Amino acid sequence: MTTKRARSAPRGFTLIEVLIASAISLVVLGVAVVVGAQLQRRGYMEERTVETQNAARAARDLMAAGVQRAGAGAGTLPLAVGTKGAGVADLRYAVWPVSDLAAAGAGVPAGQYAGLTSNGLELWETDPGKMVPLAVCNGTGAPWVGTKLCTGVAPPAELDGRVAALVAPEPPARATVCLGVISNLDTTKSPPGDNDYGLTWTPGLPGNPLPAGHPCASYPAATANTLWAATDIYLMPLTARSYRVNWTGGSQPALEMDPDGFAGNQGFTVVSRDIEQLRVRMGVVNPEDAGMLYFPNTAPNRPGLDQCTHAACAGFVTWDAGVALAGDEGPGSARDELLKQVRMVELDITARSQRLDTTAQTSADGGVDRDGNLQDGYKRRHTVIRLAPRNFGYSGF
Repeated sequence: MTTKRARSAPRGFTLIEVLIASAISLVVLGVAVVVGAQLQRRGYMEERTVETQNAARAARDLMAAGVQRAGAGAGTLPLAVGTKGAGVADLRYAVWPVSDLAAAGAGVPAGQYAGLTSNGLELWETDPGKMVPLAVCNGTGAPWVGTKLCTGVAPPAELDGRVAALVAPEPPARATVCLGVISNLDTTKSPPGDNDYGLTWTPGLPGNPLPAGHPCASYPAATANTLWAATDIYLMPLTARSYRVNWTGGSQPALEMDPDGFAGNQGFTVVSRDIEQLRVRMGVVNPEDAGMLYFPNTAPNRPGLDQCTHAACAGFVTWDAGVALAGDEGPGSARDELLKQVRMVELDITARSQRLDTTAQTSADGGVDRDGNLQDGYKRRHTVIRLAPRNFGYSGF
């Protein structure tokens, strides 16, 4: 006779097993949360890094177009823009680096950022498509009588109140570009009292006239200016634009742009808070051996072209051995000779993220990482571009 074994009651988890399983689940869940948080933070920082890189690219593209168009209508000639003081003319060029931003009114980096000094960049161009030819005023031998410039055609209304450049396209008249303000357009002829088209011409920028006796300041007393002896003289509206990195409180940088540059009074406005540093170098070609010298430079030491004096820069003008250099600026100076041979502009732009990576290694004493970036928790991206101004390689327009 077979006996049946008694069926045992279902067995559940013991308390110890439940506790062990809960502990393992908590560990797995904790690891998952930590990994997820790290991935989320990494993804966020990668997004910020991409935004920083895009900001550097946008700043580069913003300035690149202006550099390539710079000097339209006049190339590398100096611009007589006004007075520095004590009767000295303020002369600038189509691409004009500004080495000392503090002197120009911008805040500069301080503390651990003191080494991140920037340059400013001024650009100008004319519009040859809207040029107005000058003409000899009726009954005289000059295109400028009193305050009136006589023109061969009726000046367009859009010139009223504009800053414009007087340029003669052919040598030897291509010595200096005269800037001035246009007003009081005379768009009709009413003989016999009015036999000319014309306009009122005030030399220099608004509120900053040229010093008395300057070749661009008056006619015919300024006979030394070969511009007025040229057969063809053109008046062209001027466009200018300026860029700088301005530091607020010495630690917060922003890229600023002045949409009418030194030619107007709009002033600087912020275009990006991601740009930390802008460095500008000018490439000067030696016409005798096609070598390129960059200013500024170290080893050998070369100053920025805007800071060139006769003593500092005459030794770099090695071409045309018979050329006699004189003065610190203006036609005939070493600065002028070097700027005439500028064929390349290098922009070195550093962008940094707006937010800190609080987990990154930091250093309060100016320590740097293996890429040379400050260890302050910000992500940085560097962009270097070399541009050839299209209007610098030839004369005329």
